[in-house]
Amino acid sequence: MRFLALLGAFLLCHIANASEIYNEEQERTYRAAYLQLNTIPPTEFAAKTSVDRWLIFFGSDRCPHCREYVPIWLEGQQYADELGSDQVGFHIGKVECYGPMDNENLCADEKIEGYPTMKLYVDGKAMEEPEEIRELDQLKAYIDKEVKKARAQSKTSEAALAELQKLGEAGSKARADVNPDGQLIHLTSADFSWRTQNQPWFIMFHAPWCGHCKALAPTWEMVAPALQGYVNVGKVDCTKYGDICKQHGVRGYPTLKFLDAHGAISEYSGERTYKALSEYARSFVSKPAFTVIKASEISKAISNNEVAFFFLYNPTTAGDESKKILNAFTEAAVAVRSVAKVFVSPDASAHTALKVAPTHKPVLVYAKDGGEDISAFSADLTDAGSIRDFITSNRLPLVPQLVSSNQDEIMGGDGKVVLLVIDPLKPGREAALGAVRTAAKNWGGSASAQQVRFAWINGKTYSKYIQRIYGLEESSYPAIVITDPKNDAFYNVDKRGKPIQVEAQALLDSIEDVILGLGKPKYTTGFFANTVRSLKTNANNTSAWIRDNFILTLFVVVAAVGICVYGGFLPGSGRGGYAKAE
Repeated sequence: MRFLALLGAFLLCHIANASEIYNEEQERTYRAAYLQLNTIPPTEFAAKTSVDRWLIFFGSDRCPHCREYVPIWLEGQQYADELGSDQVGFHIGKVECYGPMDNENLCADEKIEGYPTMKLYVDGKAMEEPEEIRELDQLKAYIDKEVKKARAQSKTSEAALAELQKLGEAGSKARADVNPDGQLIHLTSADFSWRTQNQPWFIMFHAPWCGHCKALAPTWEMVAPALQGYVNVGKVDCTKYGDICKQHGVRGYPTLKFLDAHGAISEYSGERTYKALSEYARSFVSKPAFTVIKASEISKAISNNEVAFFFLYNPTTAGDESKKILNAFTEAAVAVRSVAKVFVSPDASAHTALKVAPTHKPVLVYAKDGGEDISAFSADLTDAGSIRDFITSNRLPLVPQLVSSNQDEIMGGDGKVVLLVIDPLKPGREAALGAVRTAAKNWGGSASAQQVRFAWINGKTYSKYIQRIYGLEESSYPAIVITDPKNDAFYNVDKRGKPIQVEAQALLDSIEDVILGLGKPKYTTGFFANTVRSLKTNANNTSAWIRDNFILTLFVVVAAVGICVYGGFLPGSGRGGYAKAE
């Protein structure tokens, strides 16, 4: 009996050791396989599965069945890679449900009630839970089926992409009815309106007495033949046709403006060379109206553009109404291609990527500031004019950077401009921008919203300009200046005489005070311009003074007309000379 007991103990010990050796080997296999899996963190799950087809394995590190399945899943993942599944839109991933709270919450949200659970997601939606894929041959068969579906869908998508790409490029060809003879046209009040309808024009607004206009004239004559078939080239004499110049906000000479075929206007502020002028005008009409992208590329497009517009249109589901919408959108996109970045995606999953409710109908949205602000067009999508207005009115970010290339667009209106001056290398940049963005958002809902724009400027790059125009030293950054470009005025202190605070509510209060006329303006111009401004402002009370002081008045007016403004523009604008219209 004693012998049998010892033998039994020996056998039990041997079996236990063998089991321990087996478990250790199984553990090593599990760990080695787990490290090679395509694991998806909870923070990335929604974004990844929102596009394409995803087969997800939800499991737990504490689950024996999951641990046994991991090596099989890895072989399935490797098999999918061999098929090139990622390229056609089918992916495999693993989610760990045990451990950090985020992991457990994700699995709870996805209604995972046991382990292992496999789910198929298509463009963000859970479609099915395949159960018969526990064995490797079953898993491979399922992968084959899904890759085949994804490949067919990819071919359809590629065809749609090609069709849309062709449409986007159609507007960049030369036209026989635009600038057919390559000659400069002198426009008048009688023909300006009808000539500039439905065709692109590059126009020089000038005055015969302006020396800078005379210097530019030979180059302007050469630009016309260079733009034959693409852009009409014209001139307007503002001393004869002041109504046209007033309508287009001309404040000095020469002013060069591009009028597209659908009414959008851009003022040119670059170099006045033949090459620069020709390339600028061609840029409006030579590039595609929009860029066609896949849903998987939307995130990158948002990251790379402060403002991006997305038109979601699937030709395979488009009816007659959708085709009308596509035509209207294309017409609008052609008009705004030089001032806005427009994308088109035929993928159904694009709706999910942009957090837009799924629909078979076309949708137009904009995404600003890294996707923080996404809004859809809600008017009539068959109206090209409404689409164009939506894009042009939303083409700037909430708080754009002011640089030489966009200064006319930002500073050229009739309203006020809140300008944040910062040194990007100094601490506090993001806090200052955040405060101004908050103020801009809150101001956007006010009754006076259209009267105010917001922007920021690199105080380091333009330090001399800022010191000369606004009297601000670098040591005062970050600083706020509320500018009134139309009147060459600005405000850098509040109604108490203190520097305007870089804080949202304080900034809103200061803006309100300026709008109500409670602030005391300073001026960016000197004695002569201020004297003329004073005379204009108080015209009703000064007529007698002018009669009594005719010689002094004549001196002021002649001196003001003779002044050419060089310092009122950001360095690098390349404007050459510019004679103030006043």
